[in-house]
Amino acid sequence: MMLMDKKKFAASAVIVLIGFTIANLSAQEEHLFIDNRSFYAAKQRSGVNFPHQKHMIAVDDCMKCHHRYENGRNTLGTDDLAPNNHAIRCPSCHGLSGNSKYNLTEAYHLQCIGCHEERGKNAGPRFCAGCHPRRGARK
Repeated sequence: MMLMDKKKFAASAVIVLIGFTIANLSAQEEHLFIDNRSFYAAKQRSGVNFPHQKHMIAVDDCMKCHHRYENGRNTLGTDDLAPNNHAIRCPSCHGLSGNSKYNLTEAYHLQCIGCHEERGKNAGPRFCAGCHPRRGARK
């Protein structure tokens, strides 16, 4: 009888964990439009329609994209990843403040293009127009 109780408890724990995971994924924004015109003197490219949900599924560790490095360690925790927390967005460190090794453009390009190249040919766009459609073009 005790073994059955342990199995029921384990099954319940798994169901609860799955529920929390689904709730966390659904709480995140499905699509983001990234347009940081205020950070650039002369903006040449359009903003980016970023399929956040698609990336959350493809990249199983949120900390591969979201980070805040101190002494070579990512100090950002999963509890910080709330949709309304603007401190987790790239411009909070890579913007005009100069608190980072890379400016905003470099940070986006190193992070996004770097990951697409690392993951292979069909992982995602690696050239400008793949993320930044020409003005007036629909993506």
